[in-house]
Amino acid sequence: MNLLMALSVMVFSLTVLAWVYVRDDTPPWDTDLQSEQAPVSAVAPQAPARLRLALDATKPADNPALVSRSPWQWDTPALSRLVAANAPAFDNLKDLLSEDDWQPMNPAWKTLDLGSHPQWQTLGLAKEASVAYYSRKGQDEVAMQSGMELAAMAKRLQSIAAWPSYYARGVEWHERACKAIAGLLRQTSLDAHGLVPLQEEFGRLAPSDTMLKERLNGFYEFERRLIVGPRPNDPWDQPAAALMADHPNRLFFKPNQTLGLFASSLRELKDQVSKAPSATSGQITQRIGPQGRPSGFPGGPNRSGLKYANDRVWHYAGLIEYFSLQRARHALVLTLFGVRRYALDHGRAPQSLNELVPVYFTTLPADPYTGEPLRYDAARGLIYSVGMDLKSEGGSSNDEPLSDDSEPTVMIR
Repeated sequence: MNLLMALSVMVFSLTVLAWVYVRDDTPPWDTDLQSEQAPVSAVAPQAPARLRLALDATKPADNPALVSRSPWQWDTPALSRLVAANAPAFDNLKDLLSEDDWQPMNPAWKTLDLGSHPQWQTLGLAKEASVAYYSRKGQDEVAMQSGMELAAMAKRLQSIAAWPSYYARGVEWHERACKAIAGLLRQTSLDAHGLVPLQEEFGRLAPSDTMLKERLNGFYEFERRLIVGPRPNDPWDQPAAALMADHPNRLFFKPNQTLGLFASSLRELKDQVSKAPSATSGQITQRIGPQGRPSGFPGGPNRSGLKYANDRVWHYAGLIEYFSLQRARHALVLTLFGVRRYALDHGRAPQSLNELVPVYFTTLPADPYTGEPLRYDAARGLIYSVGMDLKSEGGSSNDEPLSDDSEPTVMIR
């Protein structure tokens, strides 16, 4: 009798244990995370093919030691060689930027993950080098055009509704554009009148809260395809086998429960986009664990799912932080336009940024970390953001603009 009872308890325990490990949650509610489906032309855009041509034509610097240094610190022959070597890539990039038929939501962008092409860093560096090169030759109009092309390409990449890598490349190129244009404005020969349309154009190329929120929806849809498969009538035209190439291991992996982790986390990240960057929530850490340390115990019912979510969600959270930093960099460079125009008109830099209103700005660009105007040190010639820690340490006086992530700074001279 005791043996029979023991066996019954064992069977019951195994049944409960199996139920705990096998049972999954119901699919999460995710209506608010579904991307808008814009009308798509039946004719595929040529932009993806042109982009690949530009990337494939890119040539690296002949001296690898230069890659870790700002192009403004290179000697002129090195700049000249890199710019000349990448003339075909630059031509393709200009054609791409003049292409009206961009269609960022067209499935043609989903055929290949061009955002992961290995030449992005090289092409971006070459474009930065072209700004420094033409500035050194005294061709500031050409230099500024090249810097604006960097910023315009960054904006377009952020608009692509496909692989998450496109948005990441877009934010990286925006950083390069800000650094290149800040370096040029520090010593430009362009007059105040000529800077007006350039300031307006650069202002329109600012990172967009709305665009990032839409891309976060797209990131969720991307993860949903990987975890549970595409929705009915999903426009993604990749064969299922190719799309699911990095699908997570199914052992200790509950698809719906894992998808719920993504839904809750990406919804939280969307909510953070429009808030001050310092007003972050700790719910993601509680949900999936600190970065690199997934919650749950080894061998837990959804241990693989938690690890998978931890690997991917923190990457997306990093993009939110990067976006905040880029908002600060953009505001700094935009302010630098106004300061440079003021200096050209008055023969001196302003003593206070308030002197820029209302002629050069209707409202001063704000520091996204505080919501207040950026900090300005007229004596040292610095404009700076307080950064994520909200502590003003007087800006960074490095020769390279915007090189300090903790306190982004531009120099006015």
